[in-house]
Amino acid sequence: MADKGEYKTTIKITGEDAGAERLITRISGALGGLKSGLLHIRSAISGVMKAFGLFYLAAEGVRMVVGAVKQLREWLNRAATAAKELHDRLERETIATAAAHAAESYKKLNKELAEANRLERERNAILDARKSTERDLEDAMIERNKQMEISALDPASATYADDKAAIERKYARRASDVAAARADEDSREGAKKLYAEADLMDRQADAREGEYQKAARVEERARENSWRLAMAARNGGEEEKKAAEEADKAWKSAYDAAKKIKDEVDQMRREADSLRVRAGEMAGGSLAGKIRNEATQRRIDNEERDAAAKKAEAERQEQERAAESQRKLQEREQAQQEKAAQRERIDEASQAVKRTEMLQNGLMSVAPSGNRLTAMGLGAGSSIGRVQERMAESLKDLVKLGQQQIEELKAIKDSEDVAVLGD
Repeated sequence: MADKGEYKTTIKITGEDAGAERLITRISGALGGLKSGLLHIRSAISGVMKAFGLFYLAAEGVRMVVGAVKQLREWLNRAATAAKELHDRLERETIATAAAHAAESYKKLNKELAEANRLERERNAILDARKSTERDLEDAMIERNKQMEISALDPASATYADDKAAIERKYARRASDVAAARADEDSREGAKKLYAEADLMDRQADAREGEYQKAARVEERARENSWRLAMAARNGGEEEKKAAEEADKAWKSAYDAAKKIKDEVDQMRREADSLRVRAGEMAGGSLAGKIRNEATQRRIDNEERDAAAKKAEAERQEQERAAESQRKLQEREQAQQEKAAQRERIDEASQAVKRTEMLQNGLMSVAPSGNRLTAMGLGAGSSIGRVQERMAESLKDLVKLGQQQIEELKAIKDSEDVAVLGD
């Protein structure tokens, strides 16, 4: 279209907000005069060309052409300056709008993630409360069963204390096993929760990663704009320097926003890795719970061995007491038998003494007196007299000996009676 004396300037504008439209409206007012001036120049050039045709390049036509070209250049420069200003303003508006949108989007994402975390915590709290209630019920039932077994014992029984201790040890074993099983279950479920939490944190980090990419694009655009305006400000005036300073602030703000999101994403990745390490340590169950249960079981074993040893010692002592009682009973029976035998011997001795006395009395009654024997020539000095005297003396000695035996037997009997009473 240049052969018709027309010039066309194309300005490409990119905007993301209504602010761009307002800026275009302001700039279009400034370009209004430019448009009318261009039309005037085009008419002038057209007239000159006609003059060329009519007056064969008259001098006046040449001056008109030169003036029109100068004016065209001025208007073109003004158009270029206005377009550059419009581009710069639109770029600043675009960067600011994009940064605001990115910040709002990240704020919204954080709110959504916080709500998701809250719901997850509530769900876990409900599950934990339910498990705690179930365990409380189980503990109450175990305690009830133990007390029922103890109540079935006879408190008056000699083995009541041992039987009660045995029941308590039995339920202590069970309680230790239950505690170890619960600790193992809690450890494994804890590992499962940590793995789930790590996965959730990774997903949330991925979501923040998307927001970081948005912020990074804004930062890159702000950085390029800041660099371009900084280059222009080197040979520019105050307005260019001011624009460069504002662009630098916008870039630093965009950089800080992007860096903040990046740091949060990296921190979440590290926390997710740490959670997985902890989960791996807990996945094998509760080692401490197993050790505590083993220690409790060994302690109860020791108590049972002590109780068995005490019971065996008590049984041994009881057997010794029973044997001692049996021995004493046998001794008493033997003593009683010996006493009975002694009584028989005493009775026999008494009978012998009585018989001796009777014999002596009989002999004395039949024995002739000394006078008679003397009259008969058998008195003292005769052989018969001497025999009679010896017999009498022997009888006296025998009677005396029998009496002594009776006295001794009586003394023995009295002492034995006292001993029996003492037993």
